[in-house]
Amino acid sequence: MIISFKVGYCIYHKNNNGTVIATPHSGPAFETSTARDDNSETVASLCWKKLGGTLVVANVSRKRSWGVDLNRGIPSLAISLKMFDAFINDSNENELYEYRKKFAWVSKDEEDYKKRLEIYENFWDEVNKGKCIILVHRALTRVKNMSSVMDIVVFDSEHKRKVRDIIKDVNIKYYEFLKKIDRAYKNMVLFEEERFVSNLLRVFGSFD
Repeated sequence: MIISFKVGYCIYHKNNNGTVIATPHSGPAFETSTARDDNSETVASLCWKKLGGTLVVANVSRKRSWGVDLNRGIPSLAISLKMFDAFINDSNENELYEYRKKFAWVSKDEEDYKKRLEIYENFWDEVNKGKCIILVHRALTRVKNMSSVMDIVVFDSEHKRKVRDIIKDVNIKYYEFLKKIDRAYKNMVLFEEERFVSNLLRVFGSFD
């Protein structure tokens, strides 16, 4: 195994089978406990141990003022500089929300912009070396209609059918284990939902 420590991420290399497993949101959670994909790097590492290839683990915060969200687009220098103070002051929640949907960071100056851009480009250059790329994300623990503990996205009907069959088999195989963690998992979901509601009330004062 070869390990490389880079600025903003780490690379774990086992062999050249063309598989790259990456966790874009596995960096530290500053200020907000859910500001990262908690345990996504654990899942990714277990997959990598079985599949081989390369594991690319982000270790930079995804908060725009603290680091780089490696799963968003590159902002222009102008808008990155313009929005820096808004993120530092946490002002205009709607404007910040729209920015977070599109862009990966804000910058205090041009040098800061270049450093964050370099982290972003180097991370995705490493990921794009793979012939088969697997991006691992955590399913946020909020009350929603989930048919399974597994949360997977695919893009065509043939693979959707295969994934449904796999999920069904996994749920049957691990039924006893899933039953044992049922209450703890629901408590975790409830706690996150309470935090989410509390944050909404903090920002907006009430529900419309």
